[in-house]
Amino acid sequence: MQLHYALIFEPGDVFRWDDIDQVKTKVLVSNPAKNSLENQINRTQLFINGRAAISWSLTIQNGKRPRDWDTVPPGKSVEMEWQNLAQGLFPEKGDYKLTLKLEEEVLVEKNVVVE
Repeated sequence: MQLHYALIFEPGDVFRWDDIDQVKTKVLVSNPAKNSLENQINRTQLFINGRAAISWSLTIQNGKRPRDWDTVPPGKSVEMEWQNLAQGLFPEKGDYKLTLKLEEEVLVEKNVVVE
């Protein structure tokens, strides 16, 4: 069994460009298994409209981590949140297709609209 990954934007996947400085970016990693699993989110790449998002790589590989970040206990989830990451991911209004990958495995696919 594998970890489950979620990429969350608050207030949602559709938001106004004028509000981008208020958009929170979260990653949620859940472990449905009966044993602890290694969190490999630090090795992921985020692609936006097919292009690697450098701001994701810099952000996810640096900074303070929750206590259970590296090894997620069974039946538990860990979460990280960034206040200003959306500004680096979405440089202008538009429709964006996001693909979060670990090597060649697709972990998350979602669409975001910046109006």
